[in-house]
Amino acid sequence: MQEVMGMRRDASNTAQSDRPSEPASTLALVACLLVVACATALGGMVGGALRLATARFEENPWSVLLQGLGLILAGWILGALLWAAAWLVRRQGEILHCQKRALEVMLQSGGAVAPGAGVELAEKPDLGEVGVSKQLLAQMAELNANLLLTPEQRQAKLQEQAIRVANELVDQIERTIEDGRLTQAYEDIESLARQFPDESRVGLLRDRLARQWALQVKADVESGDLDAAEKKLERMASRFPGHARLGELDEQLARGYAAGVERALASDDLGLANQRLDRLRQRWPERAEIQALRERIEQNGAAVRAEEIAEQRRHIQELMAMAAYDKAEAAAVEVAHRHPGSADALALLDLVRRDALAFRMDRGQRLYMDVQKHAEMRRWRQAVEAAHRLIQDYPQTPEAEHLRTQMATLEENARIEEVRELRDLIRENILAKQYNEALRLAQDVVRRFPGTQAASELGRQIIRLRELAFVNP
Repeated sequence: MQEVMGMRRDASNTAQSDRPSEPASTLALVACLLVVACATALGGMVGGALRLATARFEENPWSVLLQGLGLILAGWILGALLWAAAWLVRRQGEILHCQKRALEVMLQSGGAVAPGAGVELAEKPDLGEVGVSKQLLAQMAELNANLLLTPEQRQAKLQEQAIRVANELVDQIERTIEDGRLTQAYEDIESLARQFPDESRVGLLRDRLARQWALQVKADVESGDLDAAEKKLERMASRFPGHARLGELDEQLARGYAAGVERALASDDLGLANQRLDRLRQRWPERAEIQALRERIEQNGAAVRAEEIAEQRRHIQELMAMAAYDKAEAAAVEVAHRHPGSADALALLDLVRRDALAFRMDRGQRLYMDVQKHAEMRRWRQAVEAAHRLIQDYPQTPEAEHLRTQMATLEENARIEEVRELRDLIRENILAKQYNEALRLAQDVVRRFPGTQAASELGRQIIRLRELAFVNP
């Protein structure tokens, strides 16, 4: 309350030192407008008289008369408008000057302005004419009432007004606490304490705010939202560093993290369990349950790991049964990467690789035997197809390396075999007098096998085949 009264005395002193001066600029503008108005009216009269005086004999007298009167009337109308503008400017200046003087008088009176009203008007000059007028009327009415009071009565009225302002602030803070906006409530309480240092309810409001903060922390711990609970507890500790409930809330939060580890283990969420345990170990490194929780996580992790490896082993065995050794090996590698320290995962990967190697070697030997069988029977094209399949599917086998050195010979023999078959087919078509088909086959041999002896022989016979095909379509 003393602070409010001191603030008003400061505002009064400021108003006395910055007393508004007479609106000299307004008077100068009014004078200029009046001079211009008179000059305009006089100029109109002079212009009209000159027009009448300088009329020529051949001009229409009525036209000259109307022109002169028009100039006089225009000058008077323009002068009247300027005179009205000067009157409006003077009137507005008087209104503004009266408002400033009224505000100065009210500030000098000390008790005529409601708490904070004089300061608010001084800080907000852009309220608009209507808003300022309403405030001035209200303050002048209060000033009239205060002039009839004794100094003791004015002092009591100031105290009553300060109490009313404090009550409004307290009600606002209580509503803010009920709405759960605790940070805003804390700032409002500190503002109340600065404005009213002797206010006894500040301590009660702080206690209520601390209790509400503690209830929110406890509710977050019980709901499992430990991150939110920890943040709220940190904010509470920064604002109430010596509060008695901080230790209790810290203990509840620690138990909440331990319970969070238990819940994560129950749902087989090892990642969340490790996260909760790490936070528990960082914030409360001396907690006795940390070691027991770590052992439980390791046990659950071993059980989950064994179950996952067993499930992956069944899947990999199904892939191996379908001879999909590439997919089986990729799955085994993924299991080994997920569980790098697991002997079961490494053994599974080794088993898959050994079986895959044995399968590839067996398949490679089978295909190599097919190549040899086709070569012995001089089915060179089938031998080439089997050799290509062996080299493509099992490139790392010894048989594939051996066939790479023989591929040129096999492919050349396959070309010779195909040329021979085509040449025999051409002869059969000629004997059957199918000259068009024979011509087509001969052209195909020349195009595909240009360097062979059969191609050169057929090239010499193409002209004769064309003649026969033309004669025997």
